[in-house]
Amino acid sequence: MRLLSETHLKVLKNRNFLILSIITFLFQATTAFVLLSLIVSAFLKTDSNFAVSGVVLSFVSPAFLLTAISGLAADLFDRRKILIVSNFILSILVIMMIIAVQNVYILLALSFLYFAVNSIFLPTASAISAQVASRKDLLITNSIFLFTLAVGQLFGFFVSAIVQFFAGPVWNLVVCAFLSLILVWLSYFLPPLNPRLDKKTTSMKVIGEVTGAFIYIFKQRSIRLFFVIFALTQAAIAFGVTLAPGFFDDVVGISINKSPMLALPMVAIGVYLGISYVHNPEIRESYFVAQGLGIIGISGVILGLLLRFGLIYGLSLIFLVSIFLIVLGFGIIVSMVASRTVLQKRVNHNFQGSVFAATIILGALFASVASPLGAQMEKLFGYVNVIIFIGLALAAFSTFLFYSGEKANF
Repeated sequence: MRLLSETHLKVLKNRNFLILSIITFLFQATTAFVLLSLIVSAFLKTDSNFAVSGVVLSFVSPAFLLTAISGLAADLFDRRKILIVSNFILSILVIMMIIAVQNVYILLALSFLYFAVNSIFLPTASAISAQVASRKDLLITNSIFLFTLAVGQLFGFFVSAIVQFFAGPVWNLVVCAFLSLILVWLSYFLPPLNPRLDKKTTSMKVIGEVTGAFIYIFKQRSIRLFFVIFALTQAAIAFGVTLAPGFFDDVVGISINKSPMLALPMVAIGVYLGISYVHNPEIRESYFVAQGLGIIGISGVILGLLLRFGLIYGLSLIFLVSIFLIVLGFGIIVSMVASRTVLQKRVNHNFQGSVFAATIILGALFASVASPLGAQMEKLFGYVNVIIFIGLALAAFSTFLFYSGEKANF
């Protein structure tokens, strides 16, 4: 079995897209180093899902401040320069974190600034991916782009967990600073990437046209639906990250220092399987999303019921949780690729930065609700009942989406 199909290899022969993929992978890994250090520290000191939720909120909340601006900037200015400047600022902030690592308050303030600047990257990279690829290859391009996003972060979490276990958080930040400087260097290999605007274009004209694009999105039912679904996947990830440390510690019996080394490779396998599966252009996007969410929902209900009645424990528990994590990675990436493909197919290239920025803002809003909601639901009902309830909700929504797609042909 090939790691990559011929169609994937064909797209990766595009030099600029290959460089962007490497940059995206390393950027996500760098972000994971910072985020895992904060999550582990918060959970170990408090043994509380609410503390982890606080870290997740510090990660998603800066999106409200800068994502809209960065999306608009990606539609106005040279996207290559945006990558260079933002990664250079991030490298400086990480170096400042290393210096101030003993002062918790300064470290948290720097972390907030780090994630604020960090939110500039995704709208810009998304716009570049649409700019350097041909329209007929958008589905493959999206699958590779989202694969590098997901696997880059998973790889970063995994390596960060190993570094954290053996060397501590300071070395995590040292690796992060090194990777940030590499990203600055790699960005210079991209060509100038100005949006394709005519000479009469002004900032106010672009703002007006972007606003018109959003009005169009929300007038079209199918586009609006996939726009919301893509944002909801960010909420699902925040929900899972909030509950994962406590679930492994209390239910599976694996501490937070060790659980990432089990969980992340399993999710990565699922992501790879999803990427390998989702590149069939003859299948409707709504079917892909319904299938991705449905398989997560059904497997969650099965796992929850087995736990509820005490039918699995020990090695069998670890095995079935590992299978569930593979399914989770598969379902999330399939849903993300399909929903993002709809947006890139139906929204003008010039406004891809702003539209993708809007999905991040909406995703941050959903995630800021989902993370504390997950912590509160676990406190009230317990991990097992939460898994069953969420599984039933996802299965019901996937059924609705499947039949809606059949009826409306989207």
